[in-house]
Amino acid sequence: MPTSSHQQIQERLQTFACLEGLDRAAFSALAAHIKLEMYATGEILFWEGEPSAGLFIVESGWLKAVKISPEGREQVIRFFKPGEMFNEVITCDSHSAWVSMNVDPPENDGNDEGDDTFVLSFSDCSIKDDHTFEDYLAATEQWNEYAAEHGFKQAGWVWFPVAGESDDDYDFKFAGGEDDYRTMGANWQLYMDGHWQKSNEIFDDIVKCDVSRIYNATMIRRWADED
Repeated sequence: MPTSSHQQIQERLQTFACLEGLDRAAFSALAAHIKLEMYATGEILFWEGEPSAGLFIVESGWLKAVKISPEGREQVIRFFKPGEMFNEVITCDSHSAWVSMNVDPPENDGNDEGDDTFVLSFSDCSIKDDHTFEDYLAATEQWNEYAAEHGFKQAGWVWFPVAGESDDDYDFKFAGGEDDYRTMGANWQLYMDGHWQKSNEIFDDIVKCDVSRIYNATMIRRWADED
């Protein structure tokens, strides 16, 4: 970002919907980690298969994400314009099958038919040595009770790969769901206010998860209620 003022960076961050709900102190702390990077035309940020170096904000210019075919043909996946934020790009070049398990039931606000858009975050997680998945479930139950008492509003699922997943460096994916970015921001604020310490106390010895990826989600089809 070409803005150098700490205040200007904070104001820029406040324009992103995914950060709604954070207070001034949180924006200030986040702005302190912003680093200016200038890229020449045609320069590559990262290659397919490489981990993203961080969260990118396009301040000026345009970027494109491409897929290179075995024959060397370039296929544009999408463009990023000024004002957009990204960290990874999905190319959809393979398909996987998963089985899921709800570990933190979503709240029923009485308007489920209207809850067709929401926010999902995914993390790759592995159970640490000398622990089991049952230990993780027990820790999750403990955290759910604590989170409910302190105002967190999030649903959670565990996804296990069944077929088509070639990356075996983790045991499962944790998927967290929130109604919107404002709710997600409020949850982040609760963590920053000190509740991350309780989360670490419960989970640190049992499971290790990488940095979450965040997606806009839309309900395509609902299963009929079972009698």
